[in-house]
Amino acid sequence: MIGDERRECLLPAYANRHRPAALTMPGIRAVFRVAWRPAVRNTRVKLAGEITSEGEVMSEVRVNLATADGFRCRVAAGRHMLIADEPQSAGGTDEGPSPYELLLASLGACTAMTLRMYIERKQLPITEVEVLLSFDRIHAEDCESCAEGQRERNEEVQHISRIIYVTGEVTPEHRQRLLYIAGRCPVHVTLHSRPHVEDALIVRQ
Repeated sequence: MIGDERRECLLPAYANRHRPAALTMPGIRAVFRVAWRPAVRNTRVKLAGEITSEGEVMSEVRVNLATADGFRCRVAAGRHMLIADEPQSAGGTDEGPSPYELLLASLGACTAMTLRMYIERKQLPITEVEVLLSFDRIHAEDCESCAEGQRERNEEVQHISRIIYVTGEVTPEHRQRLLYIAGRCPVHVTLHSRPHVEDALIVRQ
């Protein structure tokens, strides 16, 4: 059964089911949508952010902030450029998504891409996937999916809500399978694995 699961997911089975690492901003909400047409089947595609079996990092991201520009950051992700910022209410100029909106975007896009691979491989009659995500800090007693021990202690939980909409014909069996596959997307796995961040500070003259 485990071997079948791995083949169906087309993803390495390295999930470690822990709570996400601490996130500490007020609640935000973002919507991400992806649609596609059927393409070539059985094509193995490496997802952005995925780590290979050799430990190779798929891409490198460089962020540059000039202190005179406030919170506005120039972000280079591979050959793509974008702007990150904070809303005006937080002292920014709102020229781009906030860091936590980018985090939700990463999870939402990874979810949709992973589902797309599975849907295409299984030739399911689904034409579109939409992922709605939000982040907030809540008490464990308000979290139905939290561990019983957390609810008893009523700990504060960094909570990400992910609602997945699919357009097409979906049986109850397919629905449960799609939820499982969504939980195997690489970004979701990384959030649950409490990744180690290694820091270094280099002084430029």
